[in-house]
Amino acid sequence: GGWQDQAGGLFGGVKLARSAAQLPLRVEVEQLSLTQDFLSVLQQHLLLVYTGKTRLARNLLQDVVRSWYARFPSILQNAKQLVTSEEECGEACRKRSLVRLGECMDTYWQQKKLMAPGCEPVAVRSMMNALQPLSLGQSLAGAGGGGFLFLLTHEL
Repeated sequence: GGWQDQAGGLFGGVKLARSAAQLPLRVEVEQLSLTQDFLSVLQQHLLLVYTGKTRLARNLLQDVVRSWYARFPSILQNAKQLVTSEEECGEACRKRSLVRLGECMDTYWQQKKLMAPGCEPVAVRSMMNALQPLSLGQSLAGAGGGGFLFLLTHEL
């Protein structure tokens, strides 16, 4: 873990990043070839909102690592489902489906909360609930959240 942000920063555009569970770690990046029209739609409907509620990732990540090393079945299953969800998200982008992409975002957020219980501040949950009627999908960014919520809005 921990390489995803670097892969995202090193390779521009919309992409899928994969690695096998082996050392040395080799990250493969697949650039998704999306139409300019769909990229424009994404730019119009993908929003980043500052929540004002930052938190440190360190404690959350320590708990995730402990759960992983304890081999909790729910954590192992969730990790597998995260990989499946990534592929479904890529397929939603290839098919230019904002609705499906929003569903993937919501699924990802549920998986992330299972992986790191306590990662969703109460005030942020209230904000997410208030924004729900306007959005196709939402999630907090990063392991610690950094205080940012990203959401995909409905097409008008």
